[in-house]
Amino acid sequence: MLWDADELSESRFVKKPKDMTRVYQTEAMSVFGSTDIVGDKTLIRSPARQESPAPMPDSPQVAESIDKLELHQEAVPRLPIPSLKETCTLYLRSLEGLVNAEEYDRTEQYVEEFLQPGGIGEVLQEKLQAIEAKKECASWFEAIWDDAYLCGRDCIAININYFFGFENHPKHATHGSQIGRAASLVRAAAEQYVAVRDHTIPLDTERGAPLCMSQYRRVFCSSRVPQRGRDKIITYTNSRLLKHETMSKTTEYEKASPRHIVVLARNRFFKLDIIGTDGQVLPMRRVVELLATILRKVNDPAAPPGPPVGLFTTMHRDEWAECREHLVELGAEPNLKAIQQAIILLVLDPVACDSVDEQARLLLHGTGTNRWFDRHSLIVSRDGRAGLNFEHSVGDGITTLRVADNMYRADSEHCLSNAEVDAIVAQVAADAKTPEVDELVFRIDGLLDAKMKEAYEDFVSLIRSNETMTLSFSHFGGDFIKKSKVSPDAFVQLAFQLTHYRLFGRLDATYEAASTRGFLHGRTEVVRSVTRAAADFVEAANQPVLTRKINSKVPSQIELLRQAANAHVDYMKLAKTARGVDRHLLGLRRMCVEHNIDPPRLFTDPNFARSCHWILSTSHCGSPALCLFGFGPVVSDGFGLGYMIKNDSISCCVTSKYTHRLTSSTIFTTMLESSLLQMRAIVEADWEKRRLAVPRSLDFMHPTAYADFEYRGTTGFVYRSTAQRRSLYSSSDAAARTSSSHMDAMSGSSRAPTTES
Repeated sequence: MLWDADELSESRFVKKPKDMTRVYQTEAMSVFGSTDIVGDKTLIRSPARQESPAPMPDSPQVAESIDKLELHQEAVPRLPIPSLKETCTLYLRSLEGLVNAEEYDRTEQYVEEFLQPGGIGEVLQEKLQAIEAKKECASWFEAIWDDAYLCGRDCIAININYFFGFENHPKHATHGSQIGRAASLVRAAAEQYVAVRDHTIPLDTERGAPLCMSQYRRVFCSSRVPQRGRDKIITYTNSRLLKHETMSKTTEYEKASPRHIVVLARNRFFKLDIIGTDGQVLPMRRVVELLATILRKVNDPAAPPGPPVGLFTTMHRDEWAECREHLVELGAEPNLKAIQQAIILLVLDPVACDSVDEQARLLLHGTGTNRWFDRHSLIVSRDGRAGLNFEHSVGDGITTLRVADNMYRADSEHCLSNAEVDAIVAQVAADAKTPEVDELVFRIDGLLDAKMKEAYEDFVSLIRSNETMTLSFSHFGGDFIKKSKVSPDAFVQLAFQLTHYRLFGRLDATYEAASTRGFLHGRTEVVRSVTRAAADFVEAANQPVLTRKINSKVPSQIELLRQAANAHVDYMKLAKTARGVDRHLLGLRRMCVEHNIDPPRLFTDPNFARSCHWILSTSHCGSPALCLFGFGPVVSDGFGLGYMIKNDSISCCVTSKYTHRLTSSTIFTTMLESSLLQMRAIVEADWEKRRLAVPRSLDFMHPTAYADFEYRGTTGFVYRSTAQRRSLYSSSDAAARTSSSHMDAMSGSSRAPTTES
């Protein structure tokens, strides 16, 4: 189970109620460079550790890489500001599936007011364009979006942070070594950091166009730091900043060359240098030795667990800022800086996950102890399951997804077997002189102890209000959907709409994140998934499937599905080219506040609030490296839907709040599976073949069916086919209907109209 009694009782305030042949080894040596001997095992050493020493920050090699990166970044266009007309037209279109005709007409009137020549719309647009014209920042929107994250005062765990869950290691499909998996993955993260540090990371492109690389700098050695009113982001680097990075108004850069990670185990913090003085990542064996030493220390029965100071990061941000100031007064500033500067945090949890649902809960929030939610963290459970929890203000999923992909690839290629890890651990245990590890010890007084108790109680309450369920759908995946000539992402989005409609009898505002990394310092734009076409499809999909006439001109469900999918794809294209609705309207609303301008009726319209109240907050992060992706709902009466589409499967993590009577992740996942299966049935019905069918080919006789027959003395019994029976009785039926209608009229009776299928 998730709630590990041993771990909770440790909290100070919780009451207790193939063997390698010589030939193969020689061949491997020629490929990999060298081997390590551990016990009776021979381990191949990766060539990455045998290459020339890492380039120094000012070396010609690094300078050349920086020049290439700078040229790449300068080729990335600036984020455009759409025209008012374009945004308002798309905004009205996005309401067609949400509001009735009367509500739509009212909003249309407000839009016309907003677009009046010389009106408030033009005033706000000019102020936004003035910001862009100055080019003081890399993007007119960057500071606005950073404020949206950093000015929020609520707990960031569950509410803001998101997580990835790695697939099990291919060599250890059922159970792996915690130390071995942790060492392999954290080394891979450090290698990624070195590539970012030295500007040797491959440059991202999409269809030949450059994508902005700025977020990679903030993946490592960056931290969110609490402050009253507004948090800040600090990034530690010794590399030369690019032109657009020096223009940042929201990220502080401090000179430093971090070589360490911070390891959390039983609420104790350890600073571990994972990069040597030569700039290279330590060998696998050395990392395993260091992690084994840490676990040996924390699992010593005589050693108490540390104070769960990570609980402070679950607090209201102003309260956490106050506690942080008090920690500094007690001498914790070096410890806090070590955490902030770390390449990444590594969390070693004492629990094992019995199910995918429990793994999702562990990665999303855990118990709140043994965590530090202000930093990206690699979390590895006792059974070797692993994942990442990301602090969201510093970047988005598309960037961290690439980092996670590379980590998993390296893990798959270089991870040691359980036996090999056990041999190293045994050597460490037997060695009287164990490696030295630097522990970060926090001094806690009565005031902070009371604050931790309060934070724990509040976070437990938040966890208990959060329902997390996963759907692992294996009936089909992206391959089947593509063969059906439908976008896989659009298909799943329509399944969300169908599920919501079947649960609530209506459609509500739906958010899908689209990356705008095609622009300088671009983040995301919203795809508003509820369209008129989507509404038409879900309404039709809730009608009987097979009641249509042959050759009917009414669109079939598959036709409506494809129309809705195409509408979704069209909106996605607009969003990825920064021509969506929401980021532009947010900028215009920001101008109202900054310049003390009364908001126009367009922004006070109830339809505007409804269209931005994201009942379904969705995001797609598909990858062969991942089995899970999720985050909390963004409104109390909504759902968080993190999904992945693989070739032959679909997975979705659904979160909601128990505290709202109209949300249930359990019911949503069950209905979502049903919706996906229904949509497959719609696709497979193949209406094209039904159109080509010749009606008379349906006329035949089967012995088990009702049939008319007669006896003729010369030929015996004679049976009539369906067509013959219809012909024989058509004239008499028509006469009977005429007579019946005449009798009804004479008697004044009325009948309910009949429906012909």
